[in-house]
Amino acid sequence: MKGTVTVTDTGGRDGGASDSGSTQATPPTGTSGTGSESAAAASPDAAGSATQLPSTGMPLLPLLAGGVGLLLAGALLRRRTRVS
Repeated sequence: MKGTVTVTDTGGRDGGASDSGSTQATPPTGTSGTGSESAAAASPDAAGSATQLPSTGMPLLPLLAGGVGLLLAGALLRRRTRVS
């Protein structure tokens, strides 16, 4: 699926309304943050590569095993209620 995006207004977060008397604060330069952006930038595999998606830190196998376990438990409960 292809499409194009056209930006017609580059206004601020308030929907493009501007106030000529307002000023916008800029963050200080040379400071390092402590949030997830700093952690992502410090992680060597956070950005991924052309052939690999970025690492989120969540292993897939336990999540898949949990999903299969829940499906099996639901099927077992459904079977028990039909037999009774």
